[in-house]
Amino acid sequence: TGSGKTYSMYGPPVEPGAKAVLRDSNETVGLIPRAIGEIFQQLSNNTNILSYSIYCSFVQIYNENLFDMLRDSSMAAPLAIREEKKEIYVQGLSEYNVKSVADTLQLLRVAEDNRAIRETHMNQFSSRSHSIFLVFV
Repeated sequence: TGSGKTYSMYGPPVEPGAKAVLRDSNETVGLIPRAIGEIFQQLSNNTNILSYSIYCSFVQIYNENLFDMLRDSSMAAPLAIREEKKEIYVQGLSEYNVKSVADTLQLLRVAEDNRAIRETHMNQFSSRSHSIFLVFV
């Protein structure tokens, strides 16, 4: 708590003490918005790629359970990890098709708003979970 993980991943909040707000055009954006921008830029600049689709998912690990933060904001239905034909996946995890950086950041904002948080001495908006944002190209 308070070591700068959220700041590094998302960038600074709009105002001190607030939750991080994702921006799509600012030199202080964090690693995740930069990576999303780079994915779309590389795909659109590559003349060898005729078409592509991008899907996103967001899973949260909270109290040793997995939750879909894009579909289950109340965390009512824990998901299970499955293995089939040497492929490991989260059964029931939603995937959303995105067409732009803005679409992708909007999904990430929704998921972040649904994450489990609890105020701590060091951080008013400390997450009580771990999360994985998945981008499938």
